[in-house]
Amino acid sequence: MAWRLTRQPELAVLIAVSIDLVAALPTWRHAWIAPYAETWQGFAVTDGAAILTLLTITGYSVVSLAFPALVLTNCTVMVTVILTRRANAKLI
Repeated sequence: MAWRLTRQPELAVLIAVSIDLVAALPTWRHAWIAPYAETWQGFAVTDGAAILTLLTITGYSVVSLAFPALVLTNCTVMVTVILTRRANAKLI
């Protein structure tokens, strides 16, 4: 839909990635509040998949890099928040 409205693939991808990033915020908040309710391993595996995807891209552009970079960012934040909050909970 964004591509149809903007007629620019780069802008459409950035809009979609921005929407995905905003949609991740409640999950980040939930991981912050209840770190034991989330499993970090799934996010870590997805992090690895995003890294492999970034390493295999041959034509670098906004369109090809935006989504794997978003996944990498999202999953890295989730793993970091979950493990940090769990470690801090044990100290209290």
